[in-house]
Amino acid sequence: MSQVLPNIDPPLAFAADGIPLGTHAPGGYAVDDTAIYYLTEDATLVSHELATGRQRLSVSFDTYDDSSPSQPVVSDGRVFVAYQTQVRGTGTQADRFMVRTQALDAKTGKSLWATNLPQKYTSKLDAQFAPAPRIFAADEKHVVVEALFGFDTHTEVLTAEDGKVLWKDPSFVPVAFDGQVLVGQAARAQESGVPPEGRAVADGSRLWKLPARPPTGKTRTSWGLIGGVHEAGSTRQTYFAADLAEVSMADPPPHVLLYRVADGERFVELDGEIRRASQPNDCRHDGRRTIVCGTDRVVVAYDARSGKRLWRLPDKAGHRVAPEVMAVWHGIVYGRTDNGAMALDARTGQDKVTDLAITPEYVGRGFGIAPKGESGDDQLELYLHPATD
Repeated sequence: MSQVLPNIDPPLAFAADGIPLGTHAPGGYAVDDTAIYYLTEDATLVSHELATGRQRLSVSFDTYDDSSPSQPVVSDGRVFVAYQTQVRGTGTQADRFMVRTQALDAKTGKSLWATNLPQKYTSKLDAQFAPAPRIFAADEKHVVVEALFGFDTHTEVLTAEDGKVLWKDPSFVPVAFDGQVLVGQAARAQESGVPPEGRAVADGSRLWKLPARPPTGKTRTSWGLIGGVHEAGSTRQTYFAADLAEVSMADPPPHVLLYRVADGERFVELDGEIRRASQPNDCRHDGRRTIVCGTDRVVVAYDARSGKRLWRLPDKAGHRVAPEVMAVWHGIVYGRTDNGAMALDARTGQDKVTDLAITPEYVGRGFGIAPKGESGDDQLELYLHPATD
């Protein structure tokens, strides 16, 4: 078995037989240049080398009450996780229930640091019923941690090198991160319609804030759900999508606006048939020059620099249907239709390959990753399929 993945980028064909990468529990996985990282059913963090499938890590955590750590995030040779933990009391000091963020060496699994967030759960019961904390974002300098205490979203930014807390906000919901700016909504409890704002990652100071109502000219429109546009091969996002909360489905477009994370400038109004784009993978950046947005009925591509619409499917005149988009990578859209797995040119929307051996849900230089099993299964076997063209 080859110890090196093919140097093919972007891949346009994959081997039908894959390299087994183990079985992961629901919650997704993280990938870097050499390995895949995920949690197993028993909440153990494992990693497998991409080129060989050999297991590299197996790490368990001091979680509270069999709770599971967050989905791992990997960046710059470190793996980050967050989880609930119980700190035993001594003397008259009662037990404390806290959120711990931990960094590990991505190759050895050695713990590099662990930081208990200053905010605590009010009681054992509070910790039991609280949603699991998560690593919202991380890069070589910063780690953004998100946890729910009561009904408020508590956000803290730590240094990636040693876990030092730089700043915190007890009622800030993060939505996008570009390394310099963290976009979010300053919302308490279940407050809705709050405009997004940009904070400096280094110190939490506000850099910009959008108006109280979306600038669309529609008087009864408010801010809806907001989410970052995933960028292939990166833990950062350059853009974020803002869904508009409208009075009725009959309201005229636009229904979704894309904004730049860096300065809060509006980038583009999405195609009128796209009514939401705030959820993960509703919009994806191919890591080069193209943003692809879509639903189960329509897929539209935009130039990532100018915002110009490049193409749209379905195309009735050309008797072409919209694919279900599974991944985008370096100029290629990977997806499937009733005719099977296929690949499109991200710039033109034209078919590049109509007979892919697999439907990859993750693509990198020289490989694609695809699960074996149904998407509703509790656990899925993962396989890496080397590129052949």
